[in-house]
Amino acid sequence: MVLSTPGGSPRISPSAPFLLWISVTLSSLLVLTAVAYSSQPSEAGFGVSVVPSAVVIRVGEQVRINVTVTVTEGASIEQVCLSLQGFPDSGFRTSFLPECATPQSNRITSILTVEVTAAAAPQNFAAFVIVRSEAEIMQATLDVTVEPAFPPWITWIGLLLFLSVFGMAIAGKPKLSIRSIKRKRTA
Repeated sequence: MVLSTPGGSPRISPSAPFLLWISVTLSSLLVLTAVAYSSQPSEAGFGVSVVPSAVVIRVGEQVRINVTVTVTEGASIEQVCLSLQGFPDSGFRTSFLPECATPQSNRITSILTVEVTAAAAPQNFAAFVIVRSEAEIMQATLDVTVEPAFPPWITWIGLLLFLSVFGMAIAGKPKLSIRSIKRKRTA
């Protein structure tokens, strides 16, 4: 923060060094937090990536997501198994293909299939792809957005159309009276 004195020469506010120290400290904490929660292989024996990491699914549809587990050089991992956490209890069918695998060429690729059934409500949530080996557990985030099968304005237009036809039927005068209908039957 720069202030000017009555003589016109600029001077630095006494709070400027403190504000600079606070901003540097907070930004370094954010960088440290991002590094600490990274799911890439560093000291761990493997890392996991999910592509795409965010999906939008309509009710009644399914989507396929690529999950790649990368094993670091020198790590002795015999088998990893994949699972999901964070999906609602109803409205979704999920599966991994393969669910458990052994690394070949330091890499495992699995396909996660997510199907949204009619029991799912439109919603947004974060789910986690969990990868377990003999000694380690890693996770990657998957952001899921569920949309209705068709846009809501279609429902409102259908309702409006129904009410207008129903209203015209009630308000309009019938062309034939009940007596004339009975006469035609008896004749």
